[in-house]
Amino acid sequence: MGSYQFGPTQIIDVEFDLEVEKPKFDDFVTLLQSAVNVMGKLTQQKLSELQSQIAKELTDAAYIDMEAEIRHQGQQALKAQLCLYKICFFIEGVTSLIFIAQMDYPGLWIYCQINSAYEIEDIEVSEPR
Repeated sequence: MGSYQFGPTQIIDVEFDLEVEKPKFDDFVTLLQSAVNVMGKLTQQKLSELQSQIAKELTDAAYIDMEAEIRHQGQQALKAQLCLYKICFFIEGVTSLIFIAQMDYPGLWIYCQINSAYEIEDIEVSEPR
């Protein structure tokens, strides 16, 4: 566990999980290289794009029977709430960004698994683990 300063004011918790019982030195090197690669490319613009995609997916699922304008308003409101809280790095290049949105999802975390190209592979809303 550690922390990363993103931008001038935001400090994000960072967690490294090898998911193996007896890790080898090379496992640590691989995990750290992956983390450096991901963090080196994480910009405010990429984060904003991810927040837009997450807000759209979650809002579309929650407002499936609503008019497009209502869905759009909900999406914009959720995007404004989404705050990157934690980043988890796993072996084999898997990265999970954890967001919070206290108004729409109080007490819950929004897990967003991304690949090395910052494409969303999975989104899950659940209690903190």
